[in-house]
Amino acid sequence: MTFPPPHPAARDGGPCPGTGTPVSRAAIGYSLVVPPGWSRIPISHRTTAAIRETTGAVLTALPANTPPERAARLRDQIEQHLAELAEQARTLGGVDLYLPILPMRGTAVPASFLVSEGRPTAAGMVDPAQVTGYLAAAVTGASPVTVDGCAGARLEIAAPAETIPGTAAASRRVDYLLPVPGQSGQWLIVAFAASGTGDEKGALGTLLVELFDSIMLTFRWVTDQAPAGAA
Repeated sequence: MTFPPPHPAARDGGPCPGTGTPVSRAAIGYSLVVPPGWSRIPISHRTTAAIRETTGAVLTALPANTPPERAARLRDQIEQHLAELAEQARTLGGVDLYLPILPMRGTAVPASFLVSEGRPTAAGMVDPAQVTGYLAAAVTGASPVTVDGCAGARLEIAAPAETIPGTAAASRRVDYLLPVPGQSGQWLIVAFAASGTGDEKGALGTLLVELFDSIMLTFRWVTDQAPAGAA
């Protein structure tokens, strides 16, 4: 399945794999909330328009007296770079790429995350709960996690360069592996990387990982039906 654009808010995602409750509604997408200064670039649709919008937002930070030719050159460079990142994301099965486009307290944020469709190594197991339990027990840095009432797995590692679009150095990486409710065999992988923060004890890397985990607290499944009793 290919998810449609995430909505700004989502209703209750309903019963989920791994909870012991039968799935009565199928997920058709997801929603989440990112902090101010972040941009979403969809990979399967509206990619070019989103790149232009993102570039425009970046250029708003330029001084008012920036020469027009320099602004035009920067626009071309930024659009080309974002197009390259989107193409990388596409080859990884990406659905959406999220990037911080404005500095935080005057400092660039060296992080990004990619939402993609895929399957973990153990996805041949029938029960998603078995998969997440296996990953949590067998993979270093993995642990069980519940996202919007659904059982999943969270994996945190120090990763080499270029394991996610936009990272050019060793990074702290966190992956959330989530079985899609009502879609047998379908998984959503949310992969975060904080570039240049491979040191597990680094304060910046820890802060950015905490930021990403906070974003994932806002994750909701968008389903194909309204909850029972809804108006």
